[in-house]
Amino acid sequence: MRRFAQLYQRLLASNVESRRQLLADYFADCPPEERPYALAWLRGPQRRLLKPETLRREGQLCSGLPEWLFAETLAQVGDLSETAALLNGRHDADAAEPLSVWHARLEAWETLSEADKALAMRRWWQTLSPREALVLNRRVLGRLRLRIPDAVLAAALGEALELPAAALALRLAQTGRLALADAEALLLRDLSDCRERLPYPQPSLIEAASPAQLGPATGWHAEAFYGGLRLQLVRRADALFWDSLACPTAVSDEIAAVAASLPSDCVLDAELVLVTDTGLKPASDPLQPGARLMVHDIMEAGQALHAQPLSARLLRRDTLLEAHPGLLQPTALPLTTWDELERCEVPGLLLRPLESVYAAECPWQLWQGQSIDAVLVYAEPGTDGRYSQLNLAVRENEDLVPVAKLAARLPATEQDALDAWIRERTTERFGPVRAVEPQRVFRVHYQGVRNSRRHKAGLQLIAPRLGEERPASTLPAELTTLRRQLPD
Repeated sequence: MRRFAQLYQRLLASNVESRRQLLADYFADCPPEERPYALAWLRGPQRRLLKPETLRREGQLCSGLPEWLFAETLAQVGDLSETAALLNGRHDADAAEPLSVWHARLEAWETLSEADKALAMRRWWQTLSPREALVLNRRVLGRLRLRIPDAVLAAALGEALELPAAALALRLAQTGRLALADAEALLLRDLSDCRERLPYPQPSLIEAASPAQLGPATGWHAEAFYGGLRLQLVRRADALFWDSLACPTAVSDEIAAVAASLPSDCVLDAELVLVTDTGLKPASDPLQPGARLMVHDIMEAGQALHAQPLSARLLRRDTLLEAHPGLLQPTALPLTTWDELERCEVPGLLLRPLESVYAAECPWQLWQGQSIDAVLVYAEPGTDGRYSQLNLAVRENEDLVPVAKLAARLPATEQDALDAWIRERTTERFGPVRAVEPQRVFRVHYQGVRNSRRHKAGLQLIAPRLGEERPASTLPAELTTLRRQLPD
């Protein structure tokens, strides 16, 4: 439990890029018999084993604090599991039992009453450090799982265990949430048959840096990207394979017919979009009426193309799409200068160097086409207790009206600095939520605006993402700017 708890703490404080190396190091050093348990705990079904009210009651009684003081501590920490762990974990404790022992203990809980579970928690807290108690508390509440992309987890396992990462990613997607038996089978199974299904690891999608930092615009290709479900389509002579992080097991008859009409040995990278009367929208359900495939890349067409430059692959892609009108071609934006990005009228633009190959180490960059300046007005703690859930507002006359609630996803050092600022500049508190002085303005990227009766502004931003912080003199945008973007 000790090593897993250390990994869990480091994962909480890391970004996606560093998580892969943390996981690879852990699985490389982990005893083989413990690996399936760690994998199942990281990605398995998180069934709730203990009621939150039971954990709160036992956490307060075991700590010896009066109820009002425990409630005040919980409000300061912002997370029940962390509060109970900090108050009841023993700083001199060292859980020597491996993760497999703890897994077996929790499996035996099926036959225990809630009172017996409460007694067990009190007894276990006395043997665990606060860090280990946090893992246990979140595990029994069903809140342990971290949202680690399958591609990251597969890459880490592949590096640590010298297994094909692409095959692992496919197995993870096919399995869904991993129970212990699934995790054992995944690590012991022969994965060689997966190479044909997913021969090309998919590049990750990252938020584009400032365009000026990317070099001359003439060396880049820009095309529309809607943020739909990303898919790889592999057409072989006798089979048709689909792969994505969501791994659709079925697609609409229209999509299946178009895919089946492709020539043999054809491999495409596409996203799922929805064709509507008002234009294209991102889609996540391959069975939804109107869902179509928009093709962004071609890695194979009778021969391997993934190592050719993007400029050559785009010519082959466009030729293929002309012969198969059921597949959509993204609208390209010719670039001579980066200022032309302001002409973008789609939710986002996919930016790729014309000389780039198709590989996992060559990530695709996404430039969000719509953005506004908004000021931070409220903050509340996320699952790790840090104030990473931010509420930002724009101006309406002399008032500030919230329009976006989003996760900060900042590097650990920046999040710590923001936490300290939020605590220092709090003007009012509503339980775990803090109102702060409206001084810090951020750029907020989003994919669109929709009407909403539940929000004071009368509208809601679609898929808002936090961008860079703006200079102190920047004023938040006007609410009328967003109202003009509402659909008719």
